[in-house]
Amino acid sequence: MLGRRPDARQTQWLVPEVRLKGSDMAVPYYIQVAETIRGRILAGQYSRGDLIPSSEELEKEFSFSAITIRKALEGLVQEGFIQRKQGKGTIVSRSKTDVITFELSGSFQRHVDALGRIPFEVDVLEIATLPCLTQIQSILCLPAQQSVFRVRKVRKHLGTPVAYYIHYTAPAWCKGISKKDVERLNFPDVFRKRSTVTLARMEQTLKAAVADLDVSAVLNIKFGVPLFFMENVYISTEDKPAILTQIYYRGDMCSYRATLQL
Repeated sequence: MLGRRPDARQTQWLVPEVRLKGSDMAVPYYIQVAETIRGRILAGQYSRGDLIPSSEELEKEFSFSAITIRKALEGLVQEGFIQRKQGKGTIVSRSKTDVITFELSGSFQRHVDALGRIPFEVDVLEIATLPCLTQIQSILCLPAQQSVFRVRKVRKHLGTPVAYYIHYTAPAWCKGISKKDVERLNFPDVFRKRSTVTLARMEQTLKAAVADLDVSAVLNIKFGVPLFFMENVYISTEDKPAILTQIYYRGDMCSYRATLQL
């Protein structure tokens, strides 16, 4: 309900000490405050429509200046976590239910089906043939000096950028790929449609990362924001790498869940 504020007596034990010491002092205070409030929202301590504590209350809680608190809240407003309502206060506009959960099942088709149930919009940023970087050449086992076909796109959920995709493959396998193809289908399906290569399996690596200036500009987030970085290498029936896909998922909007048989 709009304007509902959590009972401080019920949530007081959840409040962490955020004033860092030693080498961690390099983290600006406003980021410490913003990360703490963001964490409370994602943990469900503050729900959509709740009033968060006032600036004066946050100053007392964290023992930081009004300027620091204001800068922290301004960042959360820009990220869409909170919004200011004149005459009411600062209200949570996102909640833990806005986090998108992907299933890791060991089945590519189940993964694709799960993505299909989430309402995404796709913005295609680039379809081009470019000089190939050494790292990409090594992964795809391309000959020296060969160009590479690259597609860059952003997936949005309810208008907010969630994931940044970069696909690489050999240009000879991508003749006729259009923007409409890339908007409608996942890239492996586009590849199957346009090439004669049969894909047999996918090798996936998932690790933590932070947004650099390039990625932060694409995802409309701040430099240094935590990300999931996923690298998928699609292998053909001839046991050769055919596609490399690199994906940057926003850490504050995505989570992964796996079920393992014991």
